Amino acid sequence: MTDIKERIDITKSVDTCGDVCPMNVVKTKFAMKDMQVGEVLEVILESGDPLKNVSRSVKEEGHQIIEVGRDGENFRILVKKGR
Repeated sequence: MTDIKERIDITKSVDTCGDVCPMNVVKTKFAMKDMQVGEVLEVILESGDPLKNVSRSVKEEGHQIIEVGRDGENFRILVKKGR
């Protein structure tokens, strides 16, 4: 994966690795709460349920996933705030 931070202006970052579901979803929602529409949140998380649940949750909330990539053993998703 190329260096995402060079191409996209990331407003905020949250690392949910090691958190048990649903805490990774809660932390992601909390991080997005004070962001403005169009700003980008970087979420670092583990594969499997955390990746699936956070991805589903942000889409249901009306946000857009603009990139998903591996970050070592974990994943990094970039979420553009909608609504």
